[in-house]
Amino acid sequence: SCGLDVLDAVLEDPFYTADLPNKDSGFENSNFSFSTARLDNSNSFGRGYVFYKIYNKNSIKESEVNNIESMTNDSTRKYNAATTLINNYSYKELHYTSSLGGSVSQFVLDNVTQNVYIRLTNYYDTFIAQIMVDDEVVGVPLRHNGKTFDFGRTGEHDERPVKVASSEESSSDVRRLDSKGDDTGDTYYVALFGVFSMPTDSFEKTIYSPVHYLGEVMINASTENN
Repeated sequence: SCGLDVLDAVLEDPFYTADLPNKDSGFENSNFSFSTARLDNSNSFGRGYVFYKIYNKNSIKESEVNNIESMTNDSTRKYNAATTLINNYSYKELHYTSSLGGSVSQFVLDNVTQNVYIRLTNYYDTFIAQIMVDDEVVGVPLRHNGKTFDFGRTGEHDERPVKVASSEESSSDVRRLDSKGDDTGDTYYVALFGVFSMPTDSFEKTIYSPVHYLGEVMINASTENN
């Protein structure tokens, strides 16, 4: 036994952020930077995760992010925010690969104190899409379907997010992508949240920390350096 059979165990938010990227950030500052603290009351199965959602309508993004944020600020609802994020708003787990075309894995953070840097999209040759943990490169960030966040470019892994048939929603990149979008449909917004979770020793239930908003970036699929 790992010593945590109690089903009502509480996990606090281990994520810390300072300057959050937003849709108006220039490409030099369109990266996510945060740190995590160790949670001593976690069992050996506890891990940190990053969830993302792609929007092509700013108003929908703002509404959903605000709703999730209001839950995390409510002491009676904050521990349920993760299930709302995943089940109601269809956020997906961030994945990565060490090289495009290679194996794809879910991005998972150990229960330790660490600093994390994520840049989703390549900008010229200077700002490279990558994930770094404590200044060590982990790999290239990917959507859960193995595609990059370089929407609308020419690489085989750079497909735009699309709305699929309802029968295939479980494998869709974004289940509730608005079909009209903003402007010409080339503008996308990607919001990230962090969450820590663990199963109880009996594996009867997964316990979540409150979610932590990590910021958002805007991606213009009509230009190579977006």
